[in-house]
Amino acid sequence: MNFPEPYMSLFNASSRAVKDVDRHIKIGGPATMQLNYLTYFVKECERRNISYDFVSSHMYPNDGMCPGASQPPIGVGGWNPDCFPALVKNARQLLPADKPLYLTEYLTPAKL
Repeated sequence: MNFPEPYMSLFNASSRAVKDVDRHIKIGGPATMQLNYLTYFVKECERRNISYDFVSSHMYPNDGMCPGASQPPIGVGGWNPDCFPALVKNARQLLPADKPLYLTEYLTPAKL
């Protein structure tokens, strides 16, 4: 799968413009949810020779990726508390070691 063309074109243009102003400003992406498409973003950047400083995504412990996480009451009824860190660790291992992985949004479940 190629990462979406419109996104990569916009990221390339934006990244170059920002770096032209100040090369020390950190640029990254794809800012997806649930750790999706991180490796696709990296591969497309490499294929297109687009510079990036970090990889980012959003990950919520109650977004349904972990069993029972979205079923009230949150954290009860089979939810594995190790699921969330395991998913993040797995994603981290698939990315270049020299690029930080930032989780730029995080949610703690509200009491229902």
